[in-house]
Amino acid sequence: MDSINRLIAGFAGRWSVDFRSSTGALYYHYQATLQLPSASLIKLFLAWQWYTTNQPVCNVLISEPMIVDWDGSLAHDLGIMLASDQLIQRMLNQSENNATNLILEQLGGINAANMWLQQHGYQATSWGRMMLDFQARQHGFDNYTSAQEVTRLLHTMTTTVGKGGLMASTLVKSLVNSASDDKIVAGLPPSVVCAHKSGELDDVEHDAALIYSADTWDSLVIMAAAVPDPSLARQQIRQLTSELWHNKNLLHPTGEAGMMDR
Repeated sequence: MDSINRLIAGFAGRWSVDFRSSTGALYYHYQATLQLPSASLIKLFLAWQWYTTNQPVCNVLISEPMIVDWDGSLAHDLGIMLASDQLIQRMLNQSENNATNLILEQLGGINAANMWLQQHGYQATSWGRMMLDFQARQHGFDNYTSAQEVTRLLHTMTTTVGKGGLMASTLVKSLVNSASDDKIVAGLPPSVVCAHKSGELDDVEHDAALIYSADTWDSLVIMAAAVPDPSLARQQIRQLTSELWHNKNLLHPTGEAGMMDR
């Protein structure tokens, strides 16, 4: 799709796109292996790590030292006991940073999370800091992923749902009506069901979506980093989504699932 390539080439910043069918076959990609700061997209990997490593349900008493984001909903739950499933639901649906850090700690921290990623073949995805640790980011430590690896994870989740996986189904439901629906969701027809996770930093605008159509889940991941105007980047994600979706029938899926989990 030369027209879409030209469209993206006119966007400021570093852009990456991966659009795949429910089988993992490729509709369209643009620099899909490019490693970029993940922002909150890395929370998808953390949730999947939790469920696939059969972690026992644990209860956490929310206390003030756990709060790094006072705008997060956990800041209103001091003194309340929350189960791990509740923390993960908030991490995905609300992008709750305090909950993310608690789940990361429960899993053994950054080193354990990176080991899990490496063991599962996610080479572009890695943890370098806790959520909202901007001092670490200033010193060159950040979290990273690629559009291709996010679509691989989304495909893994929907394949598991298709096999009757209750945990995967719970995760997908957590992503429906999640925060920041002014990117991919806003570029789709109102009747289309979309489960998605967005990611934002000062110069980063991402969105990763499962799009339900014709009884299957397509996956679309759009990542934009080093963007000078975040508001414009969100508008461009909407524009790009609309172009891809309306031309979907012309984008004949090609290739096998490749590195997609089966």
